[in-house]
Amino acid sequence: MLGILFTVVFGYFYSYTSFMKTYNANVAQVQQEQYIVTGQAGTNGNVSVYVNDTGPIAIQIVAIMVSNSTTGQVIKLDNSTGGSNPKLPIALNAGQNSPVIDTGVPETQTAAGSYLIKAITQRGNTRIALFPQPQTSSDLAFQALTSGALGDLYLSFNSYTYYQIQSCNSSSGYCLETPGSLAFTIPSSLSTLAFSITMTDLNPQHASIVLDQFTLIYQNSFYGDQNLHVNLIPWYVVSNQSNKLLNTYIPIILNYSVPTTVVFASTTCVTAGAGPNFGNGACSSLKNAGIQGPNMNPGTISTVFIMTHGWELAPPFSLSSLSYSSANYGQNIPYVSTLYT
Repeated sequence: MLGILFTVVFGYFYSYTSFMKTYNANVAQVQQEQYIVTGQAGTNGNVSVYVNDTGPIAIQIVAIMVSNSTTGQVIKLDNSTGGSNPKLPIALNAGQNSPVIDTGVPETQTAAGSYLIKAITQRGNTRIALFPQPQTSSDLAFQALTSGALGDLYLSFNSYTYYQIQSCNSSSGYCLETPGSLAFTIPSSLSTLAFSITMTDLNPQHASIVLDQFTLIYQNSFYGDQNLHVNLIPWYVVSNQSNKLLNTYIPIILNYSVPTTVVFASTTCVTAGAGPNFGNGACSSLKNAGIQGPNMNPGTISTVFIMTHGWELAPPFSLSSLSYSSANYGQNIPYVSTLYT
C-alpha cells in the first residue's frame, strides 16, 4: 500500500514539475518575441502590411486583423483558412522581414490612422500599426515618446544584439556567429564582438537616409569596483550579406518606414565600395581594420550611443551622385546600456 502511495505521489510531483518547466519555457519565449508591424498601400490599392522580427527568436504570424480605428469594427480577420496574400501562417527568423502581406481590404479611407492593423503570433503576442501612417506633429511626437524615435530615426529597443565572430569564406574573412543574443548583458571573456540594431526612417517628408562609413556605435564604460573609466570604444558600421561581413562598405539606405538591421563591427571606418570616400585615407578594408574587441573587466557598465552621418534625400537618387559637400544628415543618439559580466 505504501509503495502504491509513493508511486502516485511521485508521479504527481514529476508531472507537475515537468508541466512547470514547459510552462516557464513557453512564458520565456513569449517574452522574447519582439517584432514591428508596418502598414502600407498595396500595389492593387488594398491595405497591406509587413512584419519585421526584431527579437532573438523565430516567430510565426498566424493572424492579421484589420479594423476601423475609430469605431473598433473588425473589417477583416485573416488566418490559416485564407484571405491574405501570401497566406498565413508566415514564419520569420530573428532579424527577418516578411513579404508584403495583402489583406484584401480596399483602401477606401485616406485619413491618417483610419485602419488599425494587428499581427498576432502563434504564441499569442499582438503588435499593432496604424494606416495610413499618422504624419501630424502630435502623431510623430507620440511615436517618438512611445516607440523609440529620436530625430528622424526609430531605434528598436529590443533589437540590440551582439555576435561572436568566426573565420569564414567571405571577402573580409569574417562572419557573424548566428543567432546573436540580446546585448544588455555580455560575457566579459569575449575578445571580439559585433552588434546589430534595427532602425527605421521616420522622416516627416518621407526622405531616405543614406548612412556613410563614419556611422558607428560607441560605448562609454565604467568599472564599478575600482571606479575606472574606459573612454569611448567605437564599432563602425559594416556591410553584410546574411552573416558574411564584406570587406568594403556599401552605403546603407534607410527607406521611409522600412525597418533595416544595421551591423557594427570594425575598429575603424571601412572604405566605401560605392559612393564617396573621404580624401585623407582615414578608412581601410575590414580585413585590415579588424573586429573591435571590448576587453572589459567583469562588472563594467557601458552607456551605448549611436552616431550617424550621411545624407537625407528624396528618392530616387544614385549613390554616385553623393558628395561630402552635400552631406546634410547626422545624429548622436543615446540608446541603451550594457553590463559586462
